[in-house]
Amino acid sequence: MLTQPSIPSPAPSGMPQNVPTPDTRSFWQRADDITGFALFMVIVVGGVVSPFALYLYALLFR
Repeated sequence: MLTQPSIPSPAPSGMPQNVPTPDTRSFWQRADDITGFALFMVIVVGGVVSPFALYLYALLFR
């Protein structure tokens, strides 16, 4: 993301340096990502894939 600082923040003193930190995003941020992906897939399937599928179906079963 562009809003994150470019230098990594220091790890807490109790954690080793090589252990990845868990995803600290909130439920709403994750839900926003999932909703955006679902909307993108609906637009792509509805606007791009469906016309070609209908065209091929019409060619095969006319």
